Amino acid sequence: MKVQHKLLIAFLISFLIFIVELAKLQPFESLNSLFNELKFRLRGQSQVDTSLIFLYIDDNAIYSLGGYPLKRSYYALLIDLLTQLNVKAIALDILLTERNSDYPERDELLALTIKNSNRVYLGGSFANLKRSDKDTSNYSKLIEKFLIKANEKNPNFIKGSNFLAPFDELLNSCAGLGHLNYIQLNFPKEIPLIIQIDENRYLPSLSLELSRIYYNIPRDSVKILKNEIYLGRMKIPTKDGKILINYIAGTKGLKMYPVLDFVRSYDAIKSGLEPEINLSEFKDKIVFIGIFSEALGQVVNTPFQDKFPPTGIHLMALNTIIRGKFLTETTSTLNFILSFVFSLLILHLTLMKNISNIIKLLVFPSLVILIFLLFSLALFVIDISIPAYPAFAILFSSLLGVIYTFEIERKKMIEIESQRSKIEEMIKEKELKIIELQQKLESLKLMEEKSSLISNLEKTYDEVKELTSKFEDFSDFNINYEINGAELEGIVYSKGGKMEEIISTVQKVAPSDAPVLITGESGAGKELIAMAIHKLSERKDKKFVTINCSAVPETLLESELFGYEKGAFTGATQRKKGLFEIADGGTIFLDEIAETSLSFQTKILRILQSGEFNRIGGTEVLKVNVRIIAATNRDIEKAIREGKFREDLYYRLNVIRIHIPPLRERKEDIPFLVEHFLRKFKSGDIKVSHAVMIAFLNYDWPGNIRQLENAIKRAIIFARSDGRKLIQLKDLPEEIAKSAKGKIDIEEKILNSLREKKFSHSSISETANELGLNRGTIGEYLRGICFRNLYECKFDITKASLKIAGDDPDVSERVKKKLIDYIKNLIENIAQCKSEDEIKSLIKQKYKNLPLRYHPYLEEFAIRFQKGELTMEKLNLNGGDT
Repeated sequence: MKVQHKLLIAFLISFLIFIVELAKLQPFESLNSLFNELKFRLRGQSQVDTSLIFLYIDDNAIYSLGGYPLKRSYYALLIDLLTQLNVKAIALDILLTERNSDYPERDELLALTIKNSNRVYLGGSFANLKRSDKDTSNYSKLIEKFLIKANEKNPNFIKGSNFLAPFDELLNSCAGLGHLNYIQLNFPKEIPLIIQIDENRYLPSLSLELSRIYYNIPRDSVKILKNEIYLGRMKIPTKDGKILINYIAGTKGLKMYPVLDFVRSYDAIKSGLEPEINLSEFKDKIVFIGIFSEALGQVVNTPFQDKFPPTGIHLMALNTIIRGKFLTETTSTLNFILSFVFSLLILHLTLMKNISNIIKLLVFPSLVILIFLLFSLALFVIDISIPAYPAFAILFSSLLGVIYTFEIERKKMIEIESQRSKIEEMIKEKELKIIELQQKLESLKLMEEKSSLISNLEKTYDEVKELTSKFEDFSDFNINYEINGAELEGIVYSKGGKMEEIISTVQKVAPSDAPVLITGESGAGKELIAMAIHKLSERKDKKFVTINCSAVPETLLESELFGYEKGAFTGATQRKKGLFEIADGGTIFLDEIAETSLSFQTKILRILQSGEFNRIGGTEVLKVNVRIIAATNRDIEKAIREGKFREDLYYRLNVIRIHIPPLRERKEDIPFLVEHFLRKFKSGDIKVSHAVMIAFLNYDWPGNIRQLENAIKRAIIFARSDGRKLIQLKDLPEEIAKSAKGKIDIEEKILNSLREKKFSHSSISETANELGLNRGTIGEYLRGICFRNLYECKFDITKASLKIAGDDPDVSERVKKKLIDYIKNLIENIAQCKSEDEIKSLIKQKYKNLPLRYHPYLEEFAIRFQKGELTMEKLNLNGGDT
């Protein structure tokens, strides 16, 4: 379909939808509004971030503690207990605006407790969110330190007046302040992250203030723009300072506990009893304290629950920010643009991409409503809230595109079958030519004539291989993944292959806390193995922290792992936890451990021995319970011998050793890895051709699994751009593709492999295993190579041996012995032959496994020997093997 046709169809569909939307007919508007509310429920519920906890004061607590308002000493008790549990922050979602004149000592206790805690964040509320520019409200000077300055004027931002702030003693003691206002009391949809105090100063919401604490961002690093708020480098998209609240659950999705149960659990631990709540999970968490009382009217309506705690609104807003799950709601004007853009995009993608016939059948009118719901929900999952109108435009465009694609696909299939038939005919022609050349070769007697014909024959063989590769490039490769493949925690392998034993080892060692040393080349999957060990261990619910020791400068590596104290060095403005502290209770993966210095290795050894360390600039001895998994791509034993790696650290790490073989040594996994990556990159119906799989199996993969993954990713892009469902050789990098095209001659591979192994006693067997060939095949190729080189060196055994050995004098002696064995074997076989025809017939029979290209060289040697042109003396064979 031409571009102008796509534009016209997309415009007509969008214009029709736009007219319907502008009419704003009440039935359609009501359905659209209901649909927007239902999208939350259709998306389903999930848990809020595990770093957020809600302690709620319910009707039972209010009754038990003497009614509302609660005594200030109760709040002080909760803050003190949470401080002892080492929480990250305490957010008090309770207005404490007035002092208690009857019990001032309780106010003093609360203020002192807040000050000593140094992690309490209080809330206040604006009585009016429509303050005029002439408003003269007075604010306590104490809130100025909690305000954020803007560099530009923002007239559309919400302005607040009559701020109900905590009384001064509390303001003077708390670590931070935020407002508790949100837009709409029933089903709050959005929350102002900042409210304007004066011309360029703003008070943050409690959720924004706690987001800053979550990311450890200084207050002066918060930047305010018209449509964004920046927490350091983190961007929060807003609309005039407001964000839509992305509800993900009701109370079931919150980690929330009644305050009475919390206090009883603390008392139980002090008494040596079993607590109702696991208080250890409070460490480093942000804890909200708020009211959840239907009797006091402290409930609101939300998409998942009619009676939801107001504190939960701030929790949801904070969860929206720290998870970066920001909702975007399109305007009426933008909906027309979206209808047009998405219609054009869907038309283009439907025509360019391959979609399975099953999916195409599902988009017919009988299932339009279901597809519409799924499409809208899919957009909502990625936090784009689009009304029903543009979604209909996408559905109509999809339907038109699919119908058109059916016709295009039918024509492509006809073209592919035509190309396959042509290649098949060409292969048959080349095979007939090979038979003809073989017959001519048998009738020739002069070696010079035979050499020319052999060259022509080999060229024809290469052409057949090339054509066969092209033929196989049009048929897809299928593998029974469910029966022969296996997967564990993202590690894909073949059953019965080399990785199966490694996986078995992983499953055995995972439940223990023993250190593990993983070795193997870069890209072989060492981090996946480490992660699998963590996920299968009892530490799976704790953190898995990884660091590449070679990627971090030596000067920074220590501070990253051990942390530092405030003032430890220039720029250390506050205490920072190291990765060992962060991973406490979990697992830390030290990749490329052999790249570290000896002095650094000493500090790692200390943690392995005792679990103890010091932050940089600190004297306090910290102790952590961390399982260490280390990895390296170097020969670590060699590094020890060279004095580059501590031997005592090696023995500490090497409690359990797992070596990951390179991909070239476990090629049986390649088909399953290919299937895995196709699914990972959501390729749909795209498959690889037989020729591509042959190329993958023939290639040596110096970059291991990472290189294979990148090759698949590239191939999917190229195949999709051509509108194909089949990945072909042309989609691969040249160095990989040529592995299937016959451009790397098998003789060259065999000879290079034997030379690498210095023609040792086991070199033939090792080469056979390496190349996936039969041992006898390697032996016959070596026989042919020997006789061809013997002919080219004018039957000088010493020169031929040296040439075959790659000019290595030591290796040439081994080759010479092998060559003499081949010569004696041939002489013995032709001893009874009386004519050239008998020699040719015998060689064809006796050496039928010898590749045809080498037969003329054996025949030439045998004929010359029979004629007496070559003798035992001339060949220097009478003296034995030398």
